[in-house]
Amino acid sequence: MTVGPLGRDDVARLVGDRLERRAHDVRPARPARDAEQRAARALVPVGCAEADERGLYVLVTPAGTKLFRWKYRYAGKEKVMALGQYPDVSLSQARADREAARLALKAGSDPMAMRKAEKEARAFALENSFAAVARAWWKDWSAARTSHHAGYVLRRL
Repeated sequence: MTVGPLGRDDVARLVGDRLERRAHDVRPARPARDAEQRAARALVPVGCAEADERGLYVLVTPAGTKLFRWKYRYAGKEKVMALGQYPDVSLSQARADREAARLALKAGSDPMAMRKAEKEARAFALENSFAAVARAWWKDWSAARTSHHAGYVLRRL
Protein backbone atom coordinates (compact mmCIF):
# COMPACT_ATOMS: atom_id res chain seq x y z
CA MET A 1 0.00 0.00 0.00
CA THR A 2 1.36 3.42 -0.90
CA VAL A 3 0.21 6.62 0.70
CA GLY A 4 1.01 9.87 -1.05
CA PRO A 5 -0.18 13.46 -0.99
CA LEU A 6 -2.77 14.60 -3.52
CA GLY A 7 -1.65 16.86 -6.35
CA ARG A 8 -3.20 18.96 -9.12
CA ASP A 9 -3.53 16.22 -11.70
CA ASP A 10 -4.82 13.60 -9.25
CA VAL A 11 -8.38 13.70 -10.57
CA ALA A 12 -7.15 12.81 -14.05
CA ARG A 13 -4.87 10.14 -12.64
CA LEU A 14 -7.64 8.68 -10.49
CA VAL A 15 -10.09 8.66 -13.38
CA GLY A 16 -7.60 6.74 -15.47
CA ASP A 17 -5.76 9.14 -17.77
CA ARG A 18 -2.53 7.99 -16.22
CA LEU A 19 -2.72 4.34 -15.16
CA GLU A 20 0.73 3.99 -13.67
CA ARG A 21 1.46 4.98 -10.10
CA ARG A 22 4.93 6.19 -9.36
CA ALA A 23 6.24 5.83 -5.83
CA HIS A 24 8.71 8.69 -6.35
CA ASP A 25 5.94 11.19 -7.21
CA VAL A 26 6.07 13.85 -4.51
CA ARG A 27 3.57 16.67 -4.62
CA PRO A 28 2.74 19.32 -2.05
CA ALA A 29 0.10 18.03 0.39
CA ARG A 30 -3.32 19.63 0.31
CA PRO A 31 -6.72 18.47 1.48
CA ALA A 32 -8.73 16.35 -0.93
CA ARG A 33 -11.94 17.52 -2.53
CA ASP A 34 -15.20 15.60 -2.52
CA ALA A 35 -15.14 15.36 -6.33
CA GLU A 36 -11.76 13.63 -6.16
CA GLN A 37 -13.18 11.06 -3.76
CA ARG A 38 -16.05 10.35 -6.16
CA ALA A 39 -13.63 10.01 -9.08
CA ALA A 40 -11.24 7.67 -7.26
CA ARG A 41 -11.17 4.06 -8.40
CA ALA A 42 -8.76 1.16 -8.09
CA LEU A 43 -5.85 1.53 -10.50
CA VAL A 44 -3.63 -1.30 -9.38
CA PRO A 45 -4.36 -4.89 -8.28
CA VAL A 46 -3.32 -4.20 -4.69
CA GLY A 47 -4.94 -1.60 -2.41
CA CYS A 48 -3.73 1.94 -2.85
CA ALA A 49 -4.30 4.96 -0.65
CA GLU A 50 -4.64 8.67 -1.25
CA ALA A 51 -3.63 10.89 1.66
CA ASP A 52 -5.78 13.81 2.76
CA GLU A 53 -4.33 15.51 5.84
CA ARG A 54 -3.37 14.83 9.46
CA GLY A 55 -3.27 11.07 9.00
CA LEU A 56 -6.62 10.78 7.18
CA TYR A 57 -6.54 8.87 3.92
CA VAL A 58 -8.81 7.09 1.49
CA LEU A 59 -8.04 3.44 0.85
CA VAL A 60 -9.20 2.38 -2.61
CA THR A 61 -9.61 -1.37 -2.89
CA PRO A 62 -9.18 -3.27 -6.17
CA ALA A 63 -12.98 -3.60 -6.31
CA GLY A 64 -13.28 0.19 -6.28
CA THR A 65 -14.56 0.59 -2.72
CA LYS A 66 -13.38 3.81 -1.10
CA LEU A 67 -12.71 3.52 2.64
CA PHE A 68 -11.76 6.35 5.00
CA ARG A 69 -8.96 5.47 7.43
CA TRP A 70 -7.09 7.50 10.05
CA LYS A 71 -3.54 6.55 10.96
CA TYR A 72 -2.32 7.59 14.41
CA ARG A 73 0.11 6.60 17.13
CA TYR A 74 -0.80 5.66 20.69
CA ALA A 75 1.67 4.47 23.31
CA GLY A 76 4.40 4.26 20.67
CA LYS A 77 2.37 1.99 18.38
CA GLU A 78 0.92 2.88 15.01
CA LYS A 79 -2.81 2.23 14.75
CA VAL A 80 -5.41 2.64 12.02
CA MET A 81 -9.00 3.63 12.74
CA ALA A 82 -11.78 2.97 10.21
CA LEU A 83 -14.06 5.98 9.72
CA GLY A 84 -16.49 4.60 7.14
CA GLN A 85 -17.09 3.94 3.48
CA TYR A 86 -17.56 6.61 0.85
CA PRO A 87 -20.28 7.78 -0.07
CA ASP A 88 -22.03 6.59 3.14
CA VAL A 89 -19.62 8.85 5.02
CA SER A 90 -18.78 12.13 3.31
CA LEU A 91 -15.31 13.64 3.29
CA SER A 92 -16.40 16.40 5.68
CA GLN A 93 -17.93 13.84 8.08
CA ALA A 94 -14.75 11.75 7.98
CA ARG A 95 -12.73 14.87 8.81
CA ALA A 96 -15.08 15.71 11.70
CA ASP A 97 -14.79 12.15 13.05
CA ARG A 98 -11.01 12.36 12.75
CA GLU A 99 -10.96 15.64 14.68
CA ALA A 100 -13.11 14.15 17.46
CA ALA A 101 -10.74 11.19 17.67
CA ARG A 102 -7.74 13.53 17.68
CA LEU A 103 -9.21 15.39 20.68
CA ALA A 104 -9.65 12.10 22.54
CA LEU A 105 -6.07 11.14 21.66
CA LYS A 106 -4.85 14.53 22.86
CA ALA A 107 -6.71 13.96 26.15
CA GLY A 108 -4.67 10.79 26.62
CA SER A 109 -7.09 8.02 25.68
CA ASP A 110 -6.98 5.62 22.75
CA PRO A 111 -9.86 6.42 20.34
CA MET A 112 -10.17 2.77 19.26
CA ALA A 113 -10.39 1.58 22.88
CA MET A 114 -13.07 4.20 23.54
CA ARG A 115 -15.02 3.03 20.48
CA LYS A 116 -14.77 -0.59 21.60
CA ALA A 117 -15.89 0.27 25.16
CA GLU A 118 -18.91 2.19 23.81
CA LYS A 119 -19.86 -0.75 21.58
CA GLU A 120 -19.60 -3.20 24.50
CA ALA A 121 -21.67 -0.86 26.71
CA ARG A 122 -24.42 -0.68 24.06
CA ALA A 123 -24.44 -4.48 23.72
CA PHE A 124 -24.54 -4.89 27.51
CA ALA A 125 -27.43 -2.43 27.80
CA LEU A 126 -29.40 -4.32 25.14
CA GLU A 127 -28.75 -7.71 26.75
CA ASN A 128 -29.67 -6.49 30.21
CA SER A 129 -32.73 -4.43 29.45
CA PHE A 130 -35.91 -5.24 31.33
CA ALA A 131 -37.46 -6.75 28.21
CA ALA A 132 -34.52 -9.09 27.59
CA VAL A 133 -34.34 -10.23 31.22
CA ALA A 134 -38.14 -10.67 31.39
CA ARG A 135 -38.19 -12.77 28.21
CA ALA A 136 -35.38 -14.99 29.56
CA TRP A 137 -37.28 -15.43 32.83
CA TRP A 138 -40.54 -16.16 30.98
CA LYS A 139 -38.87 -18.74 28.75
CA ASP A 140 -37.68 -20.73 31.80
CA TRP A 141 -40.88 -20.12 33.78
CA SER A 142 -43.33 -21.02 31.00
CA ALA A 143 -42.06 -24.60 30.60
CA ALA A 144 -44.11 -25.75 33.62
CA ARG A 145 -47.26 -23.72 32.73
CA THR A 146 -50.09 -24.13 30.29
CA SER A 147 -49.75 -22.30 26.99
CA HIS A 148 -52.83 -20.18 27.78
CA HIS A 149 -51.48 -19.02 31.16
CA ALA A 150 -47.95 -18.51 29.78
CA GLY A 151 -49.33 -16.34 26.95
CA TYR A 152 -51.37 -14.32 29.44
CA VAL A 153 -48.30 -13.62 31.59
CA LEU A 154 -46.19 -12.78 28.54
CA ARG A 155 -48.73 -10.19 27.39
CA ARG A 156 -48.65 -8.57 30.83
CA LEU A 157 -44.86 -8.21 30.84
